[in-house]
Amino acid sequence: MIDQRNKTSQPVSGGSSTCHKRESAKKMISSTTSTAESQSSSLATKEKPHFSQFAGQPLSVRQCFVETVGLENFIRTIIKELHLKMNEHVLFDMNSQGTLTRWDDVFRVEKTYTTCLGISRRTYTCHGYTHEPKKQLAYFILGEHNERSMKILPAFDFHGMIFCYYDSNGIVTKVDVQYDQMGFYMNCFGLAAMHSWCMRCLVTPFAMRWMDAYNKTGMVHPLTFLVQVLVTLTIFSYVVFQVVM
Repeated sequence: MIDQRNKTSQPVSGGSSTCHKRESAKKMISSTTSTAESQSSSLATKEKPHFSQFAGQPLSVRQCFVETVGLENFIRTIIKELHLKMNEHVLFDMNSQGTLTRWDDVFRVEKTYTTCLGISRRTYTCHGYTHEPKKQLAYFILGEHNERSMKILPAFDFHGMIFCYYDSNGIVTKVDVQYDQMGFYMNCFGLAAMHSWCMRCLVTPFAMRWMDAYNKTGMVHPLTFLVQVLVTLTIFSYVVFQVVM
């Protein structure tokens, strides 16, 4: 009888120890879950910092990916990506050759001149930006793909540098746009594509053959090269003069 009682009492003690193990396991799981949640919340906070969190830092480079159609959509998207804000007024400087003071004017001008230049669709992209909190400045490289409204005009890609200045409240006050204006208009009128085709298909093959013949003479020298340039210019001028006269 004593053995039976002891045998019957053993499961009770084993069950109590099992319960304790379950409770401790639950506590460990809950603590692990809370720790993971706190870490994920801190990571989420790091992924979307406010502009004021960078105060005092000399420089910060961050990665982003923005791709939108139309200038207005791009500006509103990139400003959110920079964790800044915008109001109605801004000093928008285009290559130091044109200044606008309202966002509405910026968007209207962009729509008008793109239509006049035969651009039917513009896709803007940005893959990263640099932030200088001490200067209250964020800048990035803007990429754009321009599709044309006329088949005779080729589509082209272009890049520009954008500088965004903001005040202590994180509101954008000035935007400075720097780009190769002459190169842009050459692309718009198809001259850049024509120049690229001539250099690739005409000038480069001729230059390669000339270089091979020049090396075979064994007289590669700045003076002989200068003589060739002068002779070429003389012959070209004579031909042009004969055609014009």
